[in-house]
Amino acid sequence: MTSFDYLITNNKTIQDKSQINLFGTPHSPAENSDVRRNFSASGSRGLSFNKQKYVLLFSKRQNRFTYIDIYKARYHRMRNAVMKWADLTNYMYSGDLYRRVMITLTYRDIGTWSPNDITEFVKKLHNKLGQKLVTYAWVAELQKRGAIHYHMIVIVKRGTNIPKPDGSGLWKHGISTRETAKTVYYLVTYLGKEKQKEFSEFPSGARCFGIGIFQDLIRKQFRFDRLPTWEKQFYINNPDWKKLKLERQKRKYESGWRLVYQTEDYDLVKAYKQAYEWMGVTPSGP
Repeated sequence: MTSFDYLITNNKTIQDKSQINLFGTPHSPAENSDVRRNFSASGSRGLSFNKQKYVLLFSKRQNRFTYIDIYKARYHRMRNAVMKWADLTNYMYSGDLYRRVMITLTYRDIGTWSPNDITEFVKKLHNKLGQKLVTYAWVAELQKRGAIHYHMIVIVKRGTNIPKPDGSGLWKHGISTRETAKTVYYLVTYLGKEKQKEFSEFPSGARCFGIGIFQDLIRKQFRFDRLPTWEKQFYINNPDWKKLKLERQKRKYESGWRLVYQTEDYDLVKAYKQAYEWMGVTPSGP
């Protein structure tokens, strides 16, 4: 047993080693500051995460160790994307030329959910409305009874009639509601619900949000708005998405960040942190 293994097993006895999975190589930015910015859960407003899933990362080149709470990272990505979408659409699609509609989709039975249901609904709605459908965004919510349901904001051209999803056959899995939304930010209110953030309780394969923008220039603007600061600056100087992708890969390689383990046990995270500190590795993050 190495000194490293000794520190791990004496800080936390691992009863079931199957819970710790060798993970692979992360897709993480070069600078550690970017790692924290992209994966931190700032803006979570004190929401509780009853269960956690951590990934532990180590960079031999930087001699640094850090870890990421996957569920909080997932929440942060969702919140960031929906807020960026709301800001952009509120600016681009305000006025009398467009109509905003709030749609909710609920399942009749708990056990009938499928990850493709929301995708199929969006496809049917797009086929029905065609170019009259300008953009949409939805978030998934986990109800107390354990069933997922969806809240969606749809922006269409003024004068467009959106049929009631369950009555028209667009949504065959339960009931739906449809009403005019005064603002796109109404969707943001669902990002603060406690139950909706318990990602560990979501069924496997469930997406927590989705966004669609059908005008090319607006879609490119949205894509740019979501970039980290260094990527925005790089794209401004090199307006080519392929070059940005290559730069990401280059920085990823140069950073040396590699995933070590994935675990749901925070005590194990602390044990690794102590072990790395004992070996002279600089801890990063929380």
